[in-house]
Amino acid sequence: MGKIIAIAAPKGKVGKSTSAINLSAALALSGNRTMLIDLDPAGACITGLGFGKKEASEDIFAQKETITTVKPHLLKTKIINLELLRIRRLPYIKEEKSIELKKNEYILRNILRPELSHYDYIIMDCPPHLKGTMNACLIAADSILIPIVLAGFSIAVVSRMIAQADFIRDKFNHQLKIAGIFFTIFEKDNETAAGIKKELTEIYEEYILNTLIPKSSQVRQALNNKRPVVVYNPEDEAAKAYRQLAKELSEKKYFKIELLH
Repeated sequence: MGKIIAIAAPKGKVGKSTSAINLSAALALSGNRTMLIDLDPAGACITGLGFGKKEASEDIFAQKETITTVKPHLLKTKIINLELLRIRRLPYIKEEKSIELKKNEYILRNILRPELSHYDYIIMDCPPHLKGTMNACLIAADSILIPIVLAGFSIAVVSRMIAQADFIRDKFNHQLKIAGIFFTIFEKDNETAAGIKKELTEIYEEYILNTLIPKSSQVRQALNNKRPVVVYNPEDEAAKAYRQLAKELSEKKYFKIELLH
């Protein structure tokens, strides 16, 4: 039985979509059947994996028929074991109601759970808003993975995300776990970042992952070439770090999925 991981943070420019692309690719290249779901309005996963305007604009909920399976809407990527699903918007979300969750927000959970027998991992790239679609993602997920850039806002962003996860766990999804917090676009010689890292680690020690994703020009270059850095330049330090992140997550007891070597 596969696992659903929501990659989420209530802040843009923290490497969320880049991490979703590269973690999914790393898992797939290691032999895991993986589905990546692009739920972010920016559609970075679609373009980052080489698809064009047609695929980016598709709205699987535009048709009148009720969606009971995502299979007809899956896109085969050039990476073996990796499929991609673009969901531009969920039909029932009223974004202005940030706390009031309706039962229809279980629709994402309901369409994904039957797919778990076909996948080892389903990775969701969530929008950076603590309402609507993100809530639906957290209701559907087994765990949440939080990427963060070490800057002045970091502690507040992590605190808000964990509070939202606690709220969803308490009210809607009692099994939701924090898979971990990991640092992206990391600069080891940045003293400010080092101080914030130390403070975050003291507050959230149980959640901080060992893997750091270093800042690398190759990550942007890879995205410009519509490929994950783990494929574009496997020997780049960021590519190695994303493979290590996949390994670290797979070793957590509640995932129970071994990567191939």
